[in-house]
Amino acid sequence: MKEMKFDLALKEVPVVLFNSATGESRQCRLVEMDGERRGLYTERSSQQVELNEDGKVKKVLSYQMMDVLLLSCCLFDENGKLISPEELLTYPSRILDPLRSKAQEINGLSDTEKEMIKNESKVSGTGGSE
Repeated sequence: MKEMKFDLALKEVPVVLFNSATGESRQCRLVEMDGERRGLYTERSSQQVELNEDGKVKKVLSYQMMDVLLLSCCLFDENGKLISPEELLTYPSRILDPLRSKAQEINGLSDTEKEMIKNESKVSGTGGSE
């Protein structure tokens, strides 16, 4: 049997957030989720959807948080604190879209994989009421 070998170092991408109106600049980091943050992301994202009996998404209950949930689990500010969903909701969509895409990439999340996470949360019992 072939050996499995993994690098435990989390992937990181430096991010500079610049406000041209104020001249403020922030040095942030997009960091791959560890198991704890991945679980948090799975739990939070499963609360945004209603699943059918088969564990598939029946309908989205809230679109408001969908764009920022992933980022709120992997975008850190200059002090090493996660940037809150509330703050992320104030960012322009032209910034959120590429950040979310990069976060999906470094976390190995395609749209299909995100759907599977939601479905797994239903099976594991963390996906809301039954």
